[in-house]
Formats: sequence, C-alpha cells, structure tokens
Amino acid sequence: MDTPAEDTAQPWERAAQHLSGVLERRRGICAWERATDGRWYLIQVVPTLFPDEEVIEISWGGRQRPPSRILRLPLEKTWDTEAWSRDICRRRHQHGYHPVHS
Repeated sequence: MDTPAEDTAQPWERAAQHLSGVLERRRGICAWERATDGRWYLIQVVPTLFPDEEVIEISWGGRQRPPSRILRLPLEKTWDTEAWSRDICRRRHQHGYHPVHS
C-alpha cells in the first residue's frame, strides 16, 4: 500500500523547511519551545551595518528569563542551508522542543 510522502515524513521536517526558507530569504525567525520546563530556542537572521553581510543569531534560555546564551554566526552565501536546517530541527525535536508558530 502506498502512503503519501507527508505521512512518512519525520516530524521535524516541516520546521526544517521553514528554517531553510528563512535562511534563504535572509530574514525571519524560527522558534522552538519545550513545554516540560519552558526552555526556548530561537534562530533569526539579523542585519548588520554592511549590506552584503548577514548574521544568524542563535539564542536560548528559560521561561520568563533573558537568553542564557547568544551565538552569532556569519550567514555564508555558499552554506548548505537545507542540510544545516535539517540537522538543527532534528536535534531540537530529539531534545523535546516543538516549533512555535505565529
């Protein structure tokens, strides 16, 4: 019996597609939350003073608290955003986080 591709997809793949799109468009935010303890994880593309340079800001923390860590990485034009997005979203899912949709 054939099953649609959507039925066999991993639960984190939709979030990976969204994150990859954010990185490709060079704007937007992706957020995850872990309901058990209120931990959150956020990835966003932030502007810089230089028009040809973008930075990814990754931050995480706990409920009603400022970020416990902020990491900033240059968004390289040659980056494999799809593979990176799949890896991040798979790990968030493994750690019990769920995407937050606005």
